[in-house]
Parts: sequence; C-alpha cells; structure tokens
Amino acid sequence: MKLRYLTIMFFLLVAGCTTTGNTVNEVSSSANIREATLAIDGMYCSSCALGIEYQLKQVDGVIDADVDLAEGRGIVRFDADKVTAAVIAEASDVYPARVIAEKELS
Repeated sequence: MKLRYLTIMFFLLVAGCTTTGNTVNEVSSSANIREATLAIDGMYCSSCALGIEYQLKQVDGVIDADVDLAEGRGIVRFDADKVTAAVIAEASDVYPARVIAEKELS
C-alpha cells in the first residue's frame, strides 16, 4: 500500500513539473485515430486517476487520455498505426486496466 502511494505521488510530482503548454500529442491528418474505453480497477482517490492518466499519456501514439475516478474508466484517443488499445491498457502498472470498448474516429 505504501509503495502504491509513493508511486502515485511520484507521478503527480513529475506531471506537475514537466508541463510543456501542450498536453496533446501532435497527429498527422492521415492518422488512424481510434478511441478506447478502459475499465480501471482499484482507484480510490483523484490522485490515483491523475497518476493513471499521466501513465497513459506517456505511451507513444496516445493523443489524449481522460480518467474518471467515479466511473472507474478511462477514455483514450490514440493513433492505431502506432499503438494498440491493449498496449495502452498495460501502461497502467499500478491499477489493472482492460479494454471494454473501442471505436474508429477517422
């Protein structure tokens, strides 16, 4: 439990210290954009959600991620030519995440 807390605090500290002004990765107009809904188990506070959101956004090919604590879910937009939804779900190394829906956006 203590390790989980320290991991979350680390991610929040790093996220707060590395803002670049643009939180959305650049995407070419010909990208294969998809949106995945992830079920995320075990979150119990807003820091948990922020830590997972940060982890998801670090995956190459992820355009944006939004994690909702109350729903226990995350919505991730990504370039399917660079990464799969399953690989993105694996990026959540503190809380188990699984893909429950996926759709094409472009």
